[in-house]
Amino acid sequence: MLNLITLANQDRLKHEAEAGPWAARVARALFFAFCFVALLGSGGCAKKYVNRLEVTVTIQSGGKLYSASGVQETRCYGPNPIAPNISTGGCQLEGEAIPILIGTKGYLIATMSWAKECCGADLYPFAIRNGGNKGAPFWRRSWMLERQYYPLFVRFSDPSNHLTANVLDDNELKVFYGEDTVIKEVKVERVFKPITKRRLIKVLPWLQDEDATYKRFGNGNMSDYSQIENRLGDEIFKWGSW
Repeated sequence: MLNLITLANQDRLKHEAEAGPWAARVARALFFAFCFVALLGSGGCAKKYVNRLEVTVTIQSGGKLYSASGVQETRCYGPNPIAPNISTGGCQLEGEAIPILIGTKGYLIATMSWAKECCGADLYPFAIRNGGNKGAPFWRRSWMLERQYYPLFVRFSDPSNHLTANVLDDNELKVFYGEDTVIKEVKVERVFKPITKRRLIKVLPWLQDEDATYKRFGNGNMSDYSQIENRLGDEIFKWGSW
């Protein structure tokens, strides 16, 4: 009988000893499974870099300076540790476009779209962060955007109607706002302020249509990229949900 009890205890101790490594293996397997599933979504287990940036646009017109700012947040994901060759979702953006009131001549909208690579919002985080780390010490908190990284500028002749949008280049700025009108600078600064929300809706009331996931800005040929409907989308005016 004593031998049977001893053998039973040995078996119990053996199972308990094996349970530790087995549980650890299960935990590791679950962790990597979670990472793989998350990898297909918003970056998985990749390192996330979050920057809250205040973008300030200054326009010179009629011998005066007009400025407006907006706080936008970028969330960018580095390589995934378990699958470094698979994209982790790039960057995400939360915020809204910046309306600049130019005297009595109406608003100019600095969108969340990189003008050079017009017109989706997906490349905007890369453009707006350009210069933030270039040859700068880690404590540098602000920088001026190079001209090639400026956002796309849009004007609405009737702000309540998205079909009245005009995409403006430098020459068209002068047509609508005066011969001496120029984009003086676009400054970006790392901040710890709240993200700017719901201010643009007061300028562009059609953005209150929260159910619309996509708005057409014209009625032309969707394959013609000179058409304004192929250059604009509501996502470059408001990003994120609130």
